[in-house]
Amino acid sequence: YIILFLSRFSVIVDNFLKIPYPIIIELIYIIFIIIALMFMKKEKSCNYDKIKALLNIPIFWIIHTLIFGLVFINKSFSDLIFQNFLHQIIFQIIIIITCIYIIKFNMLKEFVILNFYLLSLMMMVHFILCIDEISFSNIKNIMSATKRTRAAFGFNNYNALGELCICSIFLWIYKKKFHNKKIDYIFIIISIVMLLCSASRSSFTGLILFLVVLIYYKIVHKLNNKSKIFVKLLVIILFGGLLVYFNSLDINMILKESQRNIIFETAIPVWISSGRLLIGLGYASNMSYGTNLTPYDIRWLDNGYAYILVSTGIIGSLIYALFIKKVFKGINQSNNKIIKAFLCTYMYISCFEVALFQSGIFINYIISIIMFTDIIINKQEEKK
Repeated sequence: YIILFLSRFSVIVDNFLKIPYPIIIELIYIIFIIIALMFMKKEKSCNYDKIKALLNIPIFWIIHTLIFGLVFINKSFSDLIFQNFLHQIIFQIIIIITCIYIIKFNMLKEFVILNFYLLSLMMMVHFILCIDEISFSNIKNIMSATKRTRAAFGFNNYNALGELCICSIFLWIYKKKFHNKKIDYIFIIISIVMLLCSASRSSFTGLILFLVVLIYYKIVHKLNNKSKIFVKLLVIILFGGLLVYFNSLDINMILKESQRNIIFETAIPVWISSGRLLIGLGYASNMSYGTNLTPYDIRWLDNGYAYILVSTGIIGSLIYALFIKKVFKGINQSNNKIIKAFLCTYMYISCFEVALFQSGIFINYIISIIMFTDIIINKQEEKK
């Protein structure tokens, strides 16, 4: 798994860490895990009911990939669609078999700890190598596309760095209840500094959302019914205040600055006029659309929901919505408030990145596994 982690990590950096042929490493990883599942002795508590419950979560996710990767193909760029299908289906297999392994050997805690330290160490290396990029002089302009200054710390995308920082903080909060070390605070400080210097607005506001929702869940859980009503009313008032604040902002200017107005001005109209409303333009990667490798001039689809809609149409969006519903239902039934809060953040970040359980996003290799496994483990604990 460490080799797989480093291989995927190397895709999002621009420095010395470049591991060739990541897809070959992914296939080798799949073979090794399958062999381990077949021949390693399982825990007594393991049963097939857990595996069935696990496979029930991503069923529509897999169906979506199979249908739009093999059936509803746009022949004008079928090679790009098949390439994306291959990456997505391999990604899904990795997620599922890793979840099965973790459930079988009861290793969710170890998985969280491993990923926290792997991610923290790699980020610390980049932080040290690019320490001259640190600048706090312009943090007050973090929400301005024209005035902010940004640091990448060796990563090839500012928002990818921001997502890593949020993921690191999430893993730290998640593991604190069963594994807490003083050195962790050094890693978290580094993550916060890198997040601020990256000036990633989606990640910065996503972190605030994560912490607010987490605090809300923790407070509400301890209150009686009358107090819960008061807190919920307070949240509604706060939310109303935020709406007033956002209403005072020039949303059109913000969309233009971030170039996400292109989605509404170009991509959506092209999809509507294409005659492929139901099945979409074609399930190619966002990079294929963004670099104009397809016949459609729609550029980057930096919105997970718009990407699914434009590339797989109304039918694809409905199938994907069924998958998201299953994830929401499973996590909503969970007692893990940290996972609940992070899911809200994840769905929010997907408004600005094609992060909605897609293979091209690094943190999905960590987050998807933790989410799916946590749902199953919490269900089993509730039954006990």
